[in-house]
Amino acid sequence: MRLWRDVEMTEVMHQTEVLSLLQQHQLQRLLDCDELHRRRLASGSFAAFEEAAIDFRPSYKFRPMSKSNKDEAMQDVKLLEALRGQYDDKRTPAWCDRVIWRARRKVKQEGLLRYELLDSTTFSDHRPVRLCMQICIHEMSLEDLRRVCSEYELKRSASLRLLRSGSSFEEAAEETEVSLTKAAL
Repeated sequence: MRLWRDVEMTEVMHQTEVLSLLQQHQLQRLLDCDELHRRRLASGSFAAFEEAAIDFRPSYKFRPMSKSNKDEAMQDVKLLEALRGQYDDKRTPAWCDRVIWRARRKVKQEGLLRYELLDSTTFSDHRPVRLCMQICIHEMSLEDLRRVCSEYELKRSASLRLLRSGSSFEEAAEETEVSLTKAAL
C-alpha cells in the first residue's frame, strides 16, 4: 500500500513529505492519502470490508533494529530525526500491515478494544499490528458452532505443522483444504 498525493493515485508521496506530516502529528491527512482507505471508499473488492480507525504511525518500511539503536531512536528528542532513524531511507513509510474484516449478517461488532502497532517487534522491516475487538453472534446453531470450531482447530493444527516441519505455505494450505473437505463429509 502506498500514500498518494492525488485522487487518481498517479503520484506517490515522497518520504520527506510523509515524515514531515508525521512530525506534525497529521495522521488523518496521511490516512486520507492511503491507498487502502481510498479503495475501501470506492466501489470494488475492498468496499465490503471494514477497518478500525488507525491512530498509529505507518508500519512499513522500518530499518531492522538491534536493542542499542532502538533505544537511541526512542530517546531522541527531535521527532523528525528519530523518525528518519527508524524508517528506511529508500522507502516511503506506509500502512502495509492492516486488519480488515467483513462481518456476515449474523455477526455484529460490539466494541473495539484496541488497534495498535507493536513496536516491540524490531527484527523485521514491518511492524505488526494487532486488533482486539468484541463480536456478538446473534444466531448460531450448535451444528454451525461445532463446524466453526472444527475448521479453526484444523487450520491451527496445519499452521503448527507448517512451523514445525518447514513445509511450504502451499503444501500446508493444500493439506488444510484436504482436511476441511474430509471433515465436511
